[in-house]
Amino acid sequence: MKFFLIFLFSLNLFSSDIALKCTYKASEIPASVKEYSNYNYSLTIDNNGEIKVEIKYKPFKLKAKYPYKFNNKKLIRLIKQNSKNSEDLLLFVESIEKKSKGYYQCVDNVLKFISLNFKYSKKIAPPFKGDCNIAAETTVKMLALCKIPARIRYVIKLDEKTAVIISGKSLHAVVEIYYPDYGWVFSDPVKYHHFIPASYLFVDKSEHLLGIKFSKKNCLTGKGFTDILEGKIIINKLPNLLRFY
Repeated sequence: MKFFLIFLFSLNLFSSDIALKCTYKASEIPASVKEYSNYNYSLTIDNNGEIKVEIKYKPFKLKAKYPYKFNNKKLIRLIKQNSKNSEDLLLFVESIEKKSKGYYQCVDNVLKFISLNFKYSKKIAPPFKGDCNIAAETTVKMLALCKIPARIRYVIKLDEKTAVIISGKSLHAVVEIYYPDYGWVFSDPVKYHHFIPASYLFVDKSEHLLGIKFSKKNCLTGKGFTDILEGKIIINKLPNLLRFY
């Protein structure tokens, strides 16, 4: 069955974009949940107070070479800011830079390194051991040392749950990476690599969310499949050459 789903998904992959849409209802809409969109993620709030998230799964056709020279002052400032106090990561970055000819390839090599070497632990021991904050911080620092802009972002995590009352455990740190010609793209480097699922609700200020209840109403793909993209059947088996997030 798994192989059939992968085959079916691959046929649709090249015919048109695949979108995963989830709808949520909150006991109240906090100010920290705002409409937001980047290249593959969109969060909207309708007049009924329903929060809708749409993830577009598109093949990535980035031809930018590495290293890439930025002219945008804000992006240059972000790179400089995130590369401070990162001397312990320099050796790893040098190895990644040597084998990266393209911009996407460099990002991919950093994410691969993080997913292979970072270990989640209650004991915080940066740069490769700790919680999601440390994972996101290390990823952003390594990308900055590679001269690639990235920033830490926060989400409410509702995967595999139909309802959750927001606590510290519900909040999750991810990263947002800048790609030339595409702009910002979310990434969960340890778990999902080049993307985040629609069960992640982007939040602006997480400290204002505690105690609010969120419930998942439905979660369907644009092709009518029932949540197979979230079930880890497809996502973890897609070959990297498709350049998916």
